[in-house]
Amino acid sequence: MFNLPCAKRRQPLTRVAKHRYRNPIILAQEWQEALTEGRYTCPADLARHIGVSRARVTQILRLLKLCPEVLNAMATLGDPLPSPIVTERSLRPLVELSQEEQSQWLTILMRGGWVDILSHRGNL
Repeated sequence: MFNLPCAKRRQPLTRVAKHRYRNPIILAQEWQEALTEGRYTCPADLARHIGVSRARVTQILRLLKLCPEVLNAMATLGDPLPSPIVTERSLRPLVELSQEEQSQWLTILMRGGWVDILSHRGNL
């Protein structure tokens, strides 16, 4: 009988156990890594494999356009999350902001806790 070393167990490419939520930044990084490594030929192939739409894959991957400061801050929250404290939908408007505005958003977030970014968007 042979004992083979266990490979590092990866989180699933979509959902985890009930009442646990994937960090969208970590998810985007994993999906991008899978595409870069050639495990999937294109985003459409990835979408077919995990059972989501091509548009959903694009939405998630688009989060990687956030400034490095925001990406790092969101990634440090860990994965999986115990509640949906950060979602792709909540981060989506940030992609359109400049890096300076994204940094301001992050400052507001860290100062005041988890707040609705849309209510502060006009103040940035």
